[in-house]
Amino acid sequence: LYFDILGSNKIVKNILNLFKNDSDIGIITGKNTILDSERYDYGNTEKIDRLLEKSGLVVPKEYLFAGGTMFWIRSELLVPIMDLYQNDTLDFEEEKGQKDNTLAHAIERFFGIICQVKNKKIVESPALYSKASDQTLNEVAALVLSQQYVGNDVFISQRQQIQDFRSTIK
Repeated sequence: LYFDILGSNKIVKNILNLFKNDSDIGIITGKNTILDSERYDYGNTEKIDRLLEKSGLVVPKEYLFAGGTMFWIRSELLVPIMDLYQNDTLDFEEEKGQKDNTLAHAIERFFGIICQVKNKKIVESPALYSKASDQTLNEVAALVLSQQYVGNDVFISQRQQIQDFRSTIK
């Protein structure tokens, strides 16, 4: 995500040009991070329904959102969230390392809902991985695996399996 949205001056300029040249784009996020609500709800429906009720927005059950909550967004799409904040209707749970089913995770999905309600698209970054160094790609891949919903233990196990496999082919 960092590389995709802030990896270089050229990436940032290309993102700004995408917004400038295509008014239908609402959010630009990392590659492979546009998720669908049907597969990635993870128990957030109740909190999302409350956000919809409080904001007066109506959306079909299925929508897309930018997983990871790191993206570029048109400022006007922030208005419904800002209204909820200004009306003091956002009651965040205490942070205890939860992986999902919190107001913060519902809001992650809510940005996608707002985008859909306003008839805007969520698109992937124009960043080119071929322009990244091998070290950057390896570090990014390790970070992505460590942040998956399956948990850190699986990442450690997978990394060890890869290292074991590499040692057998040398």
